[in-house]
Amino acid sequence: MKCIICDQSVFGKQGMTAVGLGAIHKKCFPGHTMDVRAFQSIDVSALNQDEFMELKEIVLAEDNARNRSREDVCVELF
Repeated sequence: MKCIICDQSVFGKQGMTAVGLGAIHKKCFPGHTMDVRAFQSIDVSALNQDEFMELKEIVLAEDNARNRSREDVCVELF
């Protein structure tokens, strides 16, 4: 198998498999993840604008929910 980055043969302990991509050298992988802008199994650069905006809204909603639970919410009752 060939590395998806450098196109050299990958075998033994020097290689690994990148999920959804294929064989890659361990030394090539860190640079690849920075170029692709991936987080866990999500390739953020592959999202279209609508998908990206939906993901952004989900992340912002989660951030707000986590911050809200940490703050003392003072509600004034009439």
